[in-house]
Amino acid sequence: EWFFGSLAYRLDPANYIKASWRALSCLWGSFVLVALMLYGLWLRPKSLGSALLIGALVTTLVFTKLVLIHRHYYLMFSPAVALLNAYAVSEIWAKFRNQSATKSLFASAAVLALLALSLLQGLMQIEALTPDPFMKGIAEVVQKHTQPDEKLLVANGGWGGDLLILADRQGLSVDSTGLAEDSDSLARLKELGYTRLVAVSESPLLHAQQLTNPGSTDRQRIAWTSYLSNVSERWPTIYESDSLVIKQLP
Repeated sequence: EWFFGSLAYRLDPANYIKASWRALSCLWGSFVLVALMLYGLWLRPKSLGSALLIGALVTTLVFTKLVLIHRHYYLMFSPAVALLNAYAVSEIWAKFRNQSATKSLFASAAVLALLALSLLQGLMQIEALTPDPFMKGIAEVVQKHTQPDEKLLVANGGWGGDLLILADRQGLSVDSTGLAEDSDSLARLKELGYTRLVAVSESPLLHAQQLTNPGSTDRQRIAWTSYLSNVSERWPTIYESDSLVIKQLP
């Protein structure tokens, strides 16, 4: 179900509405550019761009859930969109190239402005240009309540180990506390110097931004408690707040 999606997931229109919103933001930035791509598709229906678009759509039909819920998988559509847009821009340029220098300059400036504004809008919609101080604040708390020579198990500390980097600590990113609950694994972790577990809640800003997406008005912020189990939540607590918890490995 995780990779392909259940029949109920595939037949739920809300999933496609959310995915369309993500795609419009990630692939085009400005919704106006969709018309440019459709124009390119109309101009070159049997082109490489068209073939790449069909291939990406077929892949999505197979791995429906995996693709729709992960924005980074939309990258496979970007070559097709880029080529189809290029066909359209090339055609527009061909129509203006024999015009006066003023008209050609105006057309070039208009296209460049449209692409630049679309890029800016898209980056804002996918939160790439939104500064979020949350993780930096969490890192300061972690620095205060841990020692530089300690190794940390971190849940929800960023895909690339953001929290560990910002806090200047060594450790391992985990998706739950299950690893440390197995007796053999726990013994090995302690042997390697792991002493603390850090679980972080979702950034309030990130949660607020996702609430604006279609179909997400009832979304609940992910709390650090969701990363703990009945076993790990009984471990000694070093520090606790709404944003994170730091626990001592038993």
